[in-house]
Amino acid sequence: MELLPKIENEVLMGARRGLNRWFLALRSGGDGAKAGAAALRKCANSMAVGGPGGLGLGGTARGYEWRALNADNIIKRVDQGRVARASRVAYSFRRDCDREMAKLEGFPEGMPRRAEAFATSFGWYRCWDEIAKLGVEIVDEIGDKGMVENKQAGQRARLSLSFKAKNTSSGSVASVKHSLKEHTQWSRVLTPDLLFEDSPSKDEDEKKLMGVAESVHPVRRAESAFALLRRTAEFRQYYELNRYGDTKIKSPNSQEEIRSFLSSLTGDDVSLGTDRVFFAKSLPHLCASVVGFSAVEAALEIGTFLDEELDDHESAVRDTSASRDSSSRYERNLIAELGTLLRGRAIGASLAELSRGSYLMAAFRSALKIVHPSSATRRSDKELLAMDVDIVMTALKIAQEEQLKITSKIVSDDRFNPVQITPNYHY
Repeated sequence: MELLPKIENEVLMGARRGLNRWFLALRSGGDGAKAGAAALRKCANSMAVGGPGGLGLGGTARGYEWRALNADNIIKRVDQGRVARASRVAYSFRRDCDREMAKLEGFPEGMPRRAEAFATSFGWYRCWDEIAKLGVEIVDEIGDKGMVENKQAGQRARLSLSFKAKNTSSGSVASVKHSLKEHTQWSRVLTPDLLFEDSPSKDEDEKKLMGVAESVHPVRRAESAFALLRRTAEFRQYYELNRYGDTKIKSPNSQEEIRSFLSSLTGDDVSLGTDRVFFAKSLPHLCASVVGFSAVEAALEIGTFLDEELDDHESAVRDTSASRDSSSRYERNLIAELGTLLRGRAIGASLAELSRGSYLMAAFRSALKIVHPSSATRRSDKELLAMDVDIVMTALKIAQEEQLKITSKIVSDDRFNPVQITPNYHY
């Protein structure tokens, strides 16, 4: 009998050690973010292809043909006028569609073809040369001195990202350069690097996603050990303290400390870094981490059943309900904080960064619905829709400002002499 307390302590300490290793693997090891990245990538490419029929912009060329025919029909039905005549001159279904479809079929289905279809539908290749520069920030090669070189356009520009890629197991700097060279400039402008199918970390991310259901065994073992000693409430308190916690960080606008759930989830201070770093690196990582969190919570719900013949059935129901409420509450806090960060950073973003962020948020919303559809947070996903609306409104304002700046520069650089009109000239 004297050994029983020691045995209980050993069982509890072993269960806590297993839980701590599991928490560390999710946070510092990045297992949750890797699983979330795989889910985001699958959802984004499925949205681009357009489901089983493949009629999306990134799917079969037939989908683009139907959209082109619909646009040509609308152009023919508008009232006669300058705009109608200019539209018919700019686009003709019989003249342009076959050539554009043949060009799109040269790109792989998914995100690359979607980006090219988007650019083609707006007449980029009908109005400009294929090698013409886009006039936005495109990173092709990462250099030590912060310079980038666009070989297609023959231009040099200052590197917009203020961080350097690190050598990790998911890929080195060379693999990042190779990945960036493989895609066209429109693909790089409209698509976050995380969503490309040829991402160097794709295989590892998919392994983590497929193994989510098995990765929660340490939690099951610890829960069984605590329940065997009739300490279920202690286990629940210990688990929620480490899983659903928050971290104090300094507010970007003041020196006051604020609660950050995303910093606790990822282990990084989300208030640090410039706007360039946020949209290129932090935002994809935060979205992947939140999706990974939802995937793990969904895996923990699998196999959770209640036996009505047990004496402590009411207690089990109460514990399970409290756990789900805590999980849903924490997920809502994560999404709300992500929306606050995105709105604050969008003010200093470029139009290309907002375009990539908008599609990333669309894939983020779709991935959450797929990996954890039973979450109570799915009923209040209006926050995610509000993010998209804010991105669009901010992008319209930034587009207007960028257009005014470019127009002013063109006018100031124009050194041509004005045309002299003779007195007998008639308009």
